[in-house]
Amino acid sequence: MKISFIIHDYHQNRNVFPMGIAYLASVLKEKGHDVHVYNMAIYHYSISEMLELYKNHRFDVIGIGFICGYYSFKEVTKICDALNTIDRPRVILGGHGPSPAPAAEFFLKRLQAEFVVLGEAELSLPMLIDALEKGTSYTDLPGIAYRDSNTVYFNKRMDPVKNLDTIPFPAWELFPMESYIANHPEPTKPEDRFGNVFTSRGCPFVCNFCYRMERGIRMRSVDNVMEEIGTLIDRYKINYIQFQDELMMVSERRILELCDGIEKNKFKFEFQFNGRLDIVTRVMLKRLKEVGCRFINYGIESADQKVLDNMDKRLTLEQIHKGLQMTIDSGIDPGVNILFGNIGDTRETFKKGFELLKKYDTFCQNRTIKPVTPFPGTPLYDYAIDKGLLKDAEDFYIKHINSDSFTVNFSNVPDEEAYKLIFDANSFLIKEYHRRKGEAQIEGLRRLYFEKDANFRGVR
Repeated sequence: MKISFIIHDYHQNRNVFPMGIAYLASVLKEKGHDVHVYNMAIYHYSISEMLELYKNHRFDVIGIGFICGYYSFKEVTKICDALNTIDRPRVILGGHGPSPAPAAEFFLKRLQAEFVVLGEAELSLPMLIDALEKGTSYTDLPGIAYRDSNTVYFNKRMDPVKNLDTIPFPAWELFPMESYIANHPEPTKPEDRFGNVFTSRGCPFVCNFCYRMERGIRMRSVDNVMEEIGTLIDRYKINYIQFQDELMMVSERRILELCDGIEKNKFKFEFQFNGRLDIVTRVMLKRLKEVGCRFINYGIESADQKVLDNMDKRLTLEQIHKGLQMTIDSGIDPGVNILFGNIGDTRETFKKGFELLKKYDTFCQNRTIKPVTPFPGTPLYDYAIDKGLLKDAEDFYIKHINSDSFTVNFSNVPDEEAYKLIFDANSFLIKEYHRRKGEAQIEGLRRLYFEKDANFRGVR
């Protein structure tokens, strides 16, 4: 089968490597299929150019993977509406956007696609492709939803791959890797060559605003992870890695094993990942710093205990303050994530969150406070439906117009006042971030002009 994956445009010059599609491409190639990637994100192809491709080149299937944000919805809708004007192959959707049941039905009908793969697709997608190739029935294949006319049918969910080591490495060769390697999210340096790696899939926690593709967590062996890192270093000279696990810091033991693997292989790279403040320890931080960790992203979300409990964060304020200070003391920058608008939020809880962010933000990144969003598939979405705040997935995507605005405001602060609080706080944070950047440049000029320190390369 000839399969084309479309990566929609984000209309920016810094794009994250599409790991999900790269894994699926590798699995399908291993099974003998001809895999093509139409990369609109990197090359910024127009819709008309896309239509010319699919009019003039035969493919058996088009695959489109996307997340649940408003921008992906807008771009994928444009793509599918255009594809539906031509004689096209069958379209398979996947990813965090269409995987939840309410979203799957909405997307199949709205986009007029034929299939959605539900959750992780390394097992279900090859089975579906095989059925389409042979012309056999897919009505009982696990892990998919499908549309027949305007009726959507859901097959039973498929268990995900238990042994992640059996999944082949991503099909890097299908992608313009230098474009992704040149991606420089802070705190990387201009000379860093950037790469992405997963060491696990899933998360053992169930925060109310977070959608999980699959339940629980599965971890790759340390040896398998190190083999992939070694391949990236040898092939692409990577020297900075973002571990993209939903939560890599699941235990001190796991982190120390990964650190030992880095040291044993004599790898020299810097890295960042997602952690938790009830798990982090001084022993762990010391070891992480030794092997190259520069940044740990922490999902804190609130500085009020009642709101944390409403979110089912399973964190205490003591753990938050202690863990953030330990991270800073170790010489590692923390990412301090604060949300507002969740169940139980008030003017006072907003103030607490803002003060916590100001206290522990090292300004290595431009951090701001974000409104909470009840994405389809999350407990918060179900709560919004139950309370009559949302009707369905279509209503969600009508109201979800920007990641910095409310889709639903669950707090007791009216929208207009809540926006004023967020605007004032974020204005301070943005100005402070740029003030510090500006002062660093001014100090560089001072050293150049008056101390003859020519290491400063000029204002740029």
